[in-house]
Amino acid sequence: HNLCFDESFSSADIDIDLHDDDVWARLIQSLTRSKGLETLKISRSSEYQVRSDEDLEDLFRAISNMPQLGGLELSEFSVSDLATGQGTFASFLAVTDLQIDLSDDSTPLSADVAQSIASIPHLRKISITTPCSFAVSNLFSPKIESISVGGSSLLVTFEDDHFRLLLDDLVTNRFKRLSCLDLHCIAIANHHQVPLLANMLKENATLVDLRLSLCIPNENVNECYTEILDAMSSNTVLRIFHNYTTAVFGRLVSLATKKLQNHMLHCNTTLREFRLFDDCHTSDTAQEKKLYLLLNAAGRKRLQGAGPGSINDWIDVLCHEGVRGDLPCLFHLLRMNPSLCLSYQHKRNIGNENGHKWDRNEETGPRKKLCR
Repeated sequence: HNLCFDESFSSADIDIDLHDDDVWARLIQSLTRSKGLETLKISRSSEYQVRSDEDLEDLFRAISNMPQLGGLELSEFSVSDLATGQGTFASFLAVTDLQIDLSDDSTPLSADVAQSIASIPHLRKISITTPCSFAVSNLFSPKIESISVGGSSLLVTFEDDHFRLLLDDLVTNRFKRLSCLDLHCIAIANHHQVPLLANMLKENATLVDLRLSLCIPNENVNECYTEILDAMSSNTVLRIFHNYTTAVFGRLVSLATKKLQNHMLHCNTTLREFRLFDDCHTSDTAQEKKLYLLLNAAGRKRLQGAGPGSINDWIDVLCHEGVRGDLPCLFHLLRMNPSLCLSYQHKRNIGNENGHKWDRNEETGPRKKLCR
């Protein structure tokens, strides 16, 4: 009743396998007539898989008739469940955010189902939890902005064909809106895949946030990390690069690789967060890494562009909340531009020439104005 007639009733969480036929019929009718639902979570109970294909078709058709439904979550659905309803996906006209938690039946998401999901007209964000590797690139479409692929604590390996298709699409920059890609549960486990990743990091011009799992063999860690760091030196788009397996390989990273990381961060003025490997937070390399990331967040790019940056740009960076209380950042900026101190001395000399007597303890006059 609330779903049908109460437009203030904006969200619902339903387990579709716990209803008898009479309740099910009324539920489908209510969803079909609903005008106010904005978010809907539908779960399948692992112990009561009693809904037929015809029931699921009715359910997906009802969803397609909901005019305000922006967020949809499907929990414990199987790939075959999604295949049953894929013909209606193109009619989900209001859905912009889709979350799918696939049941653990070891069936990978097929290409036709993934492409049907991507066909949802106004879909912007996709989040899929899966126990299997699949061709993530099948989810790509010109309108998708964010794709997240999660799973259980056990990683599955990125198959070579799936990985190559993914990177080929990212290198060509065909999907210009795709800015966030999170590949939590599918690991890059072969060292020969890393050059392809490095080339994508050089060529891609859309990704702002990239999260992945690097599980390369121990003997190839420094070689592979070096390729990634070299590529990141010329990347001018990414703000976040996050490797989920940093703790596993941090102890294998050489000092030369750690220094190369900080050289990359010196060159790269865009990154706000960068986690390729773990290192001791008190080490010199870790402190230098923190400094560059703080300065990037404050706007260091404006100071190292085609020109040296205006005095106002420098002051904005100095006064940024992440910089103004950090002495290493402040001293680094003053080393970059000692004229900031000279500007202060120049104003002091002008004050003396005008007959003003400066005093260390004076809180008025030109010195106070300069501080403001």
